[in-house]
Amino acid sequence: MLIFAIWKSVATYLIYINGETTEATIIDYNSATYNQQSSTGSSLTHSPIYTFTTSEGKNITLYAGSANKVKKYAIGDKVKVYYPKKNPRSAKLEGYFPWKMYTILGVAGLLGVVLFGKKLQ
Repeated sequence: MLIFAIWKSVATYLIYINGETTEATIIDYNSATYNQQSSTGSSLTHSPIYTFTTSEGKNITLYAGSANKVKKYAIGDKVKVYYPKKNPRSAKLEGYFPWKMYTILGVAGLLGVVLFGKKLQ
């Protein structure tokens, strides 16, 4: 978990600092319900679907890799998007990277390493 969290965080950070930047348009939302059997009820989350044109003129349509309970943007809003020039389908929409999830995975992985290391001693 620790290696995965570090790998994904570094890969995304490199897109932010080395990638191309352009403006994306929010065109819709992909909504999903999770925890349907939960005693606390279901939770509806929304992931924006967006479109942008690369510096080479290719039109790309994607959905954000993470979702929120609240729709962060309205349909038609313009939002900054970062993408690697050689792989624009790996784009990251500003404000929609799951930093919390990778932080939790990293901490859980680190705890596992520490506990496993103590067990070996």
